Amino acid sequence: MKALTVQQPYASLIASGQKTIELRSWSTMYRGPLLIHAGKRLHSDYRNRLLPLLPRGVIVCVVDLVDVRPYHEGDRPNTFVKRRLLNGFFSWVLENARGTPPIPIDGHQRLFDVPVDVHVVT
Repeated sequence: MKALTVQQPYASLIASGQKTIELRSWSTMYRGPLLIHAGKRLHSDYRNRLLPLLPRGVIVCVVDLVDVRPYHEGDRPNTFVKRRLLNGFFSWVLENARGTPPIPIDGHQRLFDVPVDVHVVT
């Protein structure tokens, strides 16, 4: 199964169904189930804030990647991103977030395949 590493708190926002668009500077032809892996670091916008303990270095949920399209300003409320001028980015449209028990694995850049010996309940 394919996975994507996302920094916290965004990974938890995806798992809760609140963040339905993930922004990336690159596109993919892949559509289908996608594991969301919470990276080990907090996103730079949140490093100086007191956040509850969020899971890191684990798979937190499964979503369905249903579309990847060029970003437009109307996507911004569903991204939780504060900055403007995101020209050239792609909106990865996520639906049907399903939580999983935390599964520790190493993250990677870009899409990656989860090893077959990792059992994920989808």
